[in-house]
Amino acid sequence: QIDLLSEDDISRFARQYEINQGKQVVAIGYNRGKAHQHLLAIDSIINANVDPNLIHLVIPWTYGPNDEQYKDEICRLIDGKYTYSFIDNKLTDKEIASLRKVTDIMIQVQTTDVMSSSMLETLYAKNIIITGSWLPYNDIYDAGVVMNKVDEVAEVGKMLTDVLEEHVSEDILEKNKQVIGKLYSWESCISAWIEMYK
Repeated sequence: QIDLLSEDDISRFARQYEINQGKQVVAIGYNRGKAHQHLLAIDSIINANVDPNLIHLVIPWTYGPNDEQYKDEICRLIDGKYTYSFIDNKLTDKEIASLRKVTDIMIQVQTTDVMSSSMLETLYAKNIIITGSWLPYNDIYDAGVVMNKVDEVAEVGKMLTDVLEEHVSEDILEKNKQVIGKLYSWESCISAWIEMYK
């Protein structure tokens, strides 16, 4: 789905959710769960004085416990500081692919993870990821994937500033895509699945 998208598909998705593509689109987490530590990540961005003219925040809010009070807390924290979009609707596969492509930087600093599809899709879409050093991604690090690691959520804002200033090379992002495709695409995995089934 990611490879099949047109620029029109991506632009249409951005318009639907009022995502400002004139800025760097920064997705925080990939669902409503508090484990994604949205508030701490946003607070770190604010404390680091990340230029609001440079970024548009996107909060994927499509599944997980629906806590309206938590959502309101996030809105109050962002309001008046950054432009932002909540992705509230359940998304089709094509829309998920569009979300991955419209994203420039993903902040993934939840308390635990086991290499979610959202992470793999984001890397395959050639996006930058800021993630926690405590998360167990050794397999893809060993395979050559490059991500930006922080040791605590409070460091997110500084790392985001560094990423915005340094402009990660296209070669690194392309290599990430190739590694993820090689490790996790159906073409790569189907033989192992067949053997497991047998």
